[in-house]
Amino acid sequence: MKEVNIPSALYHRLEKELEGKGVTVEDFLLDQLLESFNDYGLYSEVSREYFELGKELEARGMLVDAGEAYWRSLAYLLKGIVSKQGFKIDSYQDYFSLIEFLSYKLGDGELVVHFVNSERLHGEFHPRPQSEDAFKVRKEHLEKLLVKLQALQGKL
Repeated sequence: MKEVNIPSALYHRLEKELEGKGVTVEDFLLDQLLESFNDYGLYSEVSREYFELGKELEARGMLVDAGEAYWRSLAYLLKGIVSKQGFKIDSYQDYFSLIEFLSYKLGDGELVVHFVNSERLHGEFHPRPQSEDAFKVRKEHLEKLLVKLQALQGKL
């Protein structure tokens, strides 16, 4: 990961505009850039970088942050899939809808099971922490889901 500095005035304006929308300044800017490039491979590369960051954070025992990085890994892979179809993910619910659609289209119910568990790497930490064992199980589901989704690259 690399860092980019932007003027404070711009950062604070973005922060204010995004308040209450559940989107960080980082994610907003990343989404804008990825959409402008319209390159599925780039989404996949970003996904891999977030996965590697998740592994680093997990190794340091930072499970909350690792869970967020793993979630971003999945989120950017899914955003890449919809970008290939000419769509975009506008809400949190869109992730669920996409997985349900892919599960139906491909006849693969495991996609839903893997997604529901993977999503909890992100969602479960906000209301309450989860155990290390639960984290590991959910990460295993995430890894299986990422493999399945990466295999779809040429099929969609």
